[in-house]
Amino acid sequence: MADKPTYEELEQKIGELGDILKNMTASHAQLQQAEFSYKNFVENAVIGIYRADEEGRLLMANRKIAEMFAYAYTPETPSIHDVRQFYAEPALRDILIEEIKGTGFFRCKEVALKKKDGMPIWVEIQARTITTQDGKMIYEGVVQDITERKKAERLKAQLIQSQKMEAIGQLAGGIAHDFNNILGAILGYAQLAQLNTLDNPGLRKHIDQICVAGERARKLVHQILAFSSQVKTEKMPIDMRPVIVEALKMIRPLIPSNIAIRQDIRAASGTVIADQTQIHQVIINLCTNAYQAMKADGGVLCLGLDTICISTPEMSYSQHVPCGRYLRMTVSDTGRGMDERTLSRVFDPYFTTKEIGEGTGIGLATVHGIVQEHGGVIQVHSTPNKGTTFKLLFPLAESSAHPTPSPQMALPCGTESILLVDDETSLLEIGRELLEKLGYAVETHLHPLEAAAVFRRQPEKYDLVITDMTMPCMTGDRFAQTVKAIRPDIPVMLCTGFGYKVPSEAIEKGYFKRVLMKPLTLADLAVTVRALLDEVRDVHHH
Repeated sequence: MADKPTYEELEQKIGELGDILKNMTASHAQLQQAEFSYKNFVENAVIGIYRADEEGRLLMANRKIAEMFAYAYTPETPSIHDVRQFYAEPALRDILIEEIKGTGFFRCKEVALKKKDGMPIWVEIQARTITTQDGKMIYEGVVQDITERKKAERLKAQLIQSQKMEAIGQLAGGIAHDFNNILGAILGYAQLAQLNTLDNPGLRKHIDQICVAGERARKLVHQILAFSSQVKTEKMPIDMRPVIVEALKMIRPLIPSNIAIRQDIRAASGTVIADQTQIHQVIINLCTNAYQAMKADGGVLCLGLDTICISTPEMSYSQHVPCGRYLRMTVSDTGRGMDERTLSRVFDPYFTTKEIGEGTGIGLATVHGIVQEHGGVIQVHSTPNKGTTFKLLFPLAESSAHPTPSPQMALPCGTESILLVDDETSLLEIGRELLEKLGYAVETHLHPLEAAAVFRRQPEKYDLVITDMTMPCMTGDRFAQTVKAIRPDIPVMLCTGFGYKVPSEAIEKGYFKRVLMKPLTLADLAVTVRALLDEVRDVHHH
């Protein structure tokens, strides 16, 4: 039997136990402080910290996570029960899970998610996997909101794109000027050949085709300049059918072969008061959006045109649609479609679902603006994975589109005297011959200073002055100002390939009575010259 401990030994043991208790109490206090510091650090961290299981249940999330995704913060039990609700595309989480399972972690992964209210948010995620004692896999990581950074990147990309477009516009203007001169010579000589081959039907048929091709090229140059904001545009009665056909010819080479194009254009569609170039831009934008929605899997792009009558007022996207007859243009695709949230913002400027570099976010906003400017209404219907349909309603015009006189029709002629000034020898010669074929007496000059001197000596000799805009030594507006100072009543007509370079002051002060865009056609020249001379004659008679 062991000896009982003495009083001194018990007292020593009690002292040792007291020291141990003190150490344990101090350690416990340190642990509590460490736990408090850790919780405080995690809960109030400037980036989001989370932990989730394989099923997507959120096991832990700090205050920043709740703020990012607009949820109420509860430290004990996360108010966000399922991380899958963050994903706009649920399949994206499955892709990320497969990636992290393969490597055990991923760094700086940029992901597009959504908040509780459905608003989009871009985040950067770094995550890893850990295995618990019972063999379960847990995902933990940090999340940073980079939405503002992505917006800045998009704005930077848009600025770069804008600068590119400005440079392209300037380049297009320079190329178009030279091309217009070449095209003007081709069209001019072809039209002169038309007039000289009336007794040779076979040859005339071939020349007619040259003129048709030249006219298409002329319109194409005009459209390119319009997209570069280098021509002035105006509304007039137009037939929408040829505009659609021409736009589809232009965009067909850009559309992948796995996308079919169908047209449903009714024969008697009607006329609208519109700017042809802007309508062309609307069609190109809508068709571009349509084929981009189908480029992955292919599909059908359908463009239709018909007339409808609205008997009772309607509302469409906060726009009042009054009763009346409308021309309806329909552009539909069988692409990926849009959900309600995307649909509600589809016309917002700079809103886009495309990746950086694929779109600026201003295409549909531009379309919406053009349609409104024309007094029309745009409607859109879309279903995810089933396609999108845009319907554009334009008020039908009372008057019909103005027909352009064909070479076979009798052209208005005259016998007046015309002073023609252009620094391009071939265009000057063609202009002289065309005007002479119409019966006018024409005097030509390559140099505006020389033409001004001649005009000064005999100002009453001429009934009309026709001038180019961009010429050496003296621009067309300065030349017009010079001759108007000599004889204020002389009408001056400008023929130019650069509508945007015509100073507004020159129009406001009446230096130019008419502006005709190059390359000229015989019909346009005949009608415009005759109308201007008749207008001046009527003013003088009164």
